[in-house]
Amino acid sequence: VLGHPGMRFEREPELFVPLAVPGVHRRGAVHRGDGLGLLPLAKLETSDLPSGGEVMSRLLELIREE
Repeated sequence: VLGHPGMRFEREPELFVPLAVPGVHRRGAVHRGDGLGLLPLAKLETSDLPSGGEVMSRLLELIREE
């Protein structure tokens, strides 16, 4: 499971990777569904948590190495 660090589960997953939350742990943006606007989000706190993109890049590297 890839998710925010405060996730709770009914059953413990085999693997849980906590991710940085845009607008909390890192800068980000909220995109309107109709494409008319973008709202930038500032980082509220410092965190060493990786972004979803960082985790996916590392997973792809590991898959390619096999």
